[in-house]
Amino acid sequence: MSWFTEDPTLLLVIGTLVIASLAVALAKTGRVVMIAWALAVALIMAAGLVAERLIVTEREEVEQTIEQVRRAFLDNDADKVLTHISPNSEPLKRWAVRTLQTAHVLEARITDGPHIEVNNFTVPPSATAELIAVAKGRAHGGNNIYDQYTARFFLRLIKQGDRWLVEQANPEPPLGRR
Repeated sequence: MSWFTEDPTLLLVIGTLVIASLAVALAKTGRVVMIAWALAVALIMAAGLVAERLIVTEREEVEQTIEQVRRAFLDNDADKVLTHISPNSEPLKRWAVRTLQTAHVLEARITDGPHIEVNNFTVPPSATAELIAVAKGRAHGGNNIYDQYTARFFLRLIKQGDRWLVEQANPEPPLGRR
């Protein structure tokens, strides 16, 4: 069922094909009942789209958490970043604070991903995410040197209560640095 709640494309394609075939049947037979069937299919498609928008999956929750962390870095708000990091992840907390103390983030983008896998068989539930992030910034202390950092990150998140928190963030060596 996650195919439906993650991406409504299949619903739209099948619904469109059914409506198109009903239009062909209407043209060939002239039976007005085909219009009623087409309207019924359109209503089912609309209901499916509404349901897809209202249902937030765990994968989407993880994606929202990653986006909130990205925005917090872009806002240069260490406190906001720390609210998304697990209390047990002291090294990650120190890294985040140190990063924002040494540089002013001007741009933070995710250029690939996040590719997310949720595991509900662990206690607490966990998720892994792989993404490529690009950050541009300027060093604090009057130094106007701009720098770009691009890296592939492997994140591990855990669910605590109703929130997903980053437990680990392991970057591969930078893909490029300018």
